Amino acid sequence: MNADGDLQIYLRNTEGNIFSKIHASQDLRDDSWYHVAFVADRDNNGTLYLDGNAVGEWDLSALDGYNISSPNRNLAIGRVSGSASGHFSGSIDDAMIFRRALSAAEIQAIYDAQKNFCTGISTCSEYPDSGSCTSDSCNTGLSCEWEGNNCALTGNVWYVRPDEGAYGTEDGSSYANAWDGFSNINWTTLADDNDNTQLFVAGTHYELLTIGQSGESGQPITIISYPSDPGIIDGGLTRYECIHSDYKSYITIDGLTVQNAIAGAAKGTIFFARGNNVIIQNCTVYIPANKGIDFWQMDDSQILNNYIDTLTGTSGAELDCIHIHDVH
Repeated sequence: MNADGDLQIYLRNTEGNIFSKIHASQDLRDDSWYHVAFVADRDNNGTLYLDGNAVGEWDLSALDGYNISSPNRNLAIGRVSGSASGHFSGSIDDAMIFRRALSAAEIQAIYDAQKNFCTGISTCSEYPDSGSCTSDSCNTGLSCEWEGNNCALTGNVWYVRPDEGAYGTEDGSSYANAWDGFSNINWTTLADDNDNTQLFVAGTHYELLTIGQSGESGQPITIISYPSDPGIIDGGLTRYECIHSDYKSYITIDGLTVQNAIAGAAKGTIFFARGNNVIIQNCTVYIPANKGIDFWQMDDSQILNNYIDTLTGTSGAELDCIHIHDVH
């Protein structure tokens, strides 16, 4: 990034000469997250992407005969390679390197999956007694307002807490007024919003979460763990599943912990069937038996960045961390 906040991509040879460079022609110094990707293919085409969109192209023909592995410098992310200076002033997360050139559609899919990570929670929950309570910093369209001494998200955001609680009006409108258990989620109300919808799961639940409504293209329903009271779904070693969905689409499960489902059924701890455009990401899945994440007859769906492990003492069981059947 140059002094004007403009993102630049360039390559140097072993003598330090710049072959060429492209830039995004946009000042990115606005305290927001951006998704950046650069793709170079074997036809000497280089493309810079910003938030899923191509913003610059590069003729790499000058690199003919140049072996990118030949320089005696290590790959560096966040600073100039081989230099003690040139450090990036900002945050970098989820860096990925691929062994092939991704297509524009693949770049867009990665961006679409990543953009829902940013929920505005950094503004509304990490500093509940101070700081700004007017808007999020992630360009999600969510806003915040004070509820007593707590700063809470407003907009298309809903909350559910464990069964048998006493949560104010229990209409799902806030953490203080959360729905009392999964069985009391009003899926019709939740899906009436005309924008991205987020359902925060807080606390430890000992009941099955059955997805009751589909999202829409460009308007998914994201079911996400609440940061200050993480969402856990525990099968109690009595149920075959922790999350069940059939014929539901445009759903994202983000950051939940699911555990203690038992064997005895053909379904997994997280089970999705006959839907499309489902994303399971950033979840922790502990499986004493059976399967972890189970997709059956699913289209255009993704499993990203999850931690799946067996529980102590189950090493002799037949376990599938991820089970895929008839998926397109």
